[in-house]
Amino acid sequence: MNATEGMFLTREEIEDLTGRARPTAQIRWLRANGFEVLERADGMPIVLRAALMARMGVAPRNRRPVLTQPDWSVLNDQTAKT
Repeated sequence: MNATEGMFLTREEIEDLTGRARPTAQIRWLRANGFEVLERADGMPIVLRAALMARMGVAPRNRRPVLTQPDWSVLNDQTAKT
């Protein structure tokens, strides 16, 4: 996410995505298409930008691979028994 992108989709982006102008119709469309939607106090839908990106098959950019190490204690226990 760069500096010009917020955590949530803008009103314009939601309207472009749904093709609907009314918030109730936008929420209905978003839920029908598998988006998790919250509703603000003024009735506007809230959609995480990351949810749209994931839905469109774009991997998150800030994820680092988790490095794991083998459990060497298993080998150490076996060599002590011989």
